[in-house]
Amino acid sequence: MKGKKLRGLPDCPRMREVVDIGWWHLRKMKKHQGISDADLMRSAWVNVSQCVTRLPTHRQCLPTVLQGTMLYSYEFDCVLSGVVHAQLLGWPQYHFPASKFDDGETRGLIGECFSVPLAGLVHLACVSHASAAWWR
Repeated sequence: MKGKKLRGLPDCPRMREVVDIGWWHLRKMKKHQGISDADLMRSAWVNVSQCVTRLPTHRQCLPTVLQGTMLYSYEFDCVLSGVVHAQLLGWPQYHFPASKFDDGETRGLIGECFSVPLAGLVHLACVSHASAAWWR
């Protein structure tokens, strides 16, 4: 992508190709036809840790965040930090302070977990199940 600095990405051809192919894929999707580049970049990211055959581009939805996940934001032209991963999953901003955890440790804590809203939804579905033993 011309004009992008790709901040936070390792300087290797593979990463640049994943970002470029991801942008190409977003532009070619039928549901994104007629949307300006500026509007398309908003809330769009690519998981540069994935193979391009898995179509790692996302817009307004979060993929499963693992320890090795590297999400590149087209809007902010940078790799999202571990703290931002935590916020996207529903954790409060102050829960993983940068003074106590570096980015690698935060990614390790956040990786292999799922979003707080999803956990609440599953819990609510189980508790309110009509045929559950505690309702008898």
